[in-house]
Amino acid sequence: SKRVLGEVGKIELAMRVLEVEEKLKEASKIPKRATALEAALREAKLLGVKGPVVDAATAACDRFKASMNAVTYALEKAPETLPAAIFEGTCEGAPEDLLQQAQDRAREIGG
Repeated sequence: SKRVLGEVGKIELAMRVLEVEEKLKEASKIPKRATALEAALREAKLLGVKGPVVDAATAACDRFKASMNAVTYALEKAPETLPAAIFEGTCEGAPEDLLQQAQDRAREIGG
């Protein structure tokens, strides 16, 4: 009966892979859910899931992180880049509170 279990295991794994791919597609649509995206990516990595869905989700996650870093950097070191960073952050779904902070700072500078 070990072989039967092996088949069941394969089917369960295939189902989990599909679930993870579904999670990745959903989370990729809403970059604001970067934590959900990162969790799904970790799960995909654990299951050894590869392919275009994972690649797209990884790219979305990277863009999100880059936009967050751009906003944080603009706030702390390069206030003149705030408008561009805010635009990028808004497009990529950077956290609302961070964007609010950046907008307040930009207004202060802009007078």
